[in-house]
Amino acid sequence: MVAGVHLTGDPITVATLLGVVGLAGVSVNDSIVLVDFANQNRRAGMSLLARCATPPTSGCARCCSPR
Repeated sequence: MVAGVHLTGDPITVATLLGVVGLAGVSVNDSIVLVDFANQNRRAGMSLLARCATPPTSGCARCCSPR
């Protein structure tokens, strides 16, 4: 994101940096939700292939995963 701002010649402002931090937080949170979902399915006895093919049904991962 900061590279895109640099390429367009726009200044890097506090709002830009807040946006970068916010997007990084969402990305980390979504990753945690996905790993937790996979671990829950592993504990439930699902195979690796089934865990990879099963989409999340709750949380941020539900909103971001393809349908």
